[in-house]
Amino acid sequence: MERLWFVALDTVRLRNAISDAHASAVEPATVDAAHDAGVQLLDACIVGTGMRCIVRARDRDQIRTFSRRFVARVAPLVAQSAARWQPAARACRVPESSAGSWRAFLTRCRQAFRKSATMAVEISAPTRPSTARSRGTPRTRARKGASLVRRIQTAVDIALGGDESAARLRRYVADHDAPPNDAAAFARMCEVIFSQGIGFAVVARKREALERAFAGFAPAAVAAFSESDVRRALGEPIIRNITKIRACVANAKRWCAAPQGSYLAFLASQASDDDPMSGWPARTALVQGDFQRLNDIGARQT
Repeated sequence: MERLWFVALDTVRLRNAISDAHASAVEPATVDAAHDAGVQLLDACIVGTGMRCIVRARDRDQIRTFSRRFVARVAPLVAQSAARWQPAARACRVPESSAGSWRAFLTRCRQAFRKSATMAVEISAPTRPSTARSRGTPRTRARKGASLVRRIQTAVDIALGGDESAARLRRYVADHDAPPNDAAAFARMCEVIFSQGIGFAVVARKREALERAFAGFAPAAVAAFSESDVRRALGEPIIRNITKIRACVANAKRWCAAPQGSYLAFLASQASDDDPMSGWPARTALVQGDFQRLNDIGARQT
């Protein structure tokens, strides 16, 4: 059964090795690689540090073949930049219902890449000797700003490594993006519960297994779990903590008992009486009071 996937293939340490001039040659290679691997390419975007795309594929093995074919086709095209690629692509399942949002994300990536390429050209263009009168020009400010951003990126990469800094950025974006439906919101709560004491990185590696064990995190399905279902989930390759599993089942029952039939809708209805500038304290207290195994930090993360 074929499913939608978001795929990201990066250069080593997220090095900006692909220029705007490369992009026109690299984009057709993405189409050819998809044809070689037998995946359906729905949308693709080339950025300075690699490639992002949405494909329809059977499994990760097919995506792995696609990424290898892509690297093989692209290598001669960007040889002069000495681009080296990550050993594997990152891929995550994309619900059909959110395909439009992911396409919009690729559009923003594409626009940002073109904008940064234009800025690079402007910065590299010769400028007149600096004078006291010209120090505040837009071009001067853009040059200083770009230089500062590069120094920050270098410092973060040195401190964390390119992979870790990129992973933390993706986690931050995911944590602060509004969940589109009850299943996504309930999944976030379960991830917060399972991460306690072990961190989100471990939970992220177990994400697919958790989704299978918890019926796609559909609150109604998890609320119907019996003790045998709990024992079955305990046998899956997930975080095997029966207390946390039972807490997720109990929370699913409370979720389904929301006044409006949807806890996410109920939570949204409380927003008018809360203060976003203070971190939604009323909603945080509401979530903490309604569900098990959520302290103040866990409720805010949820």
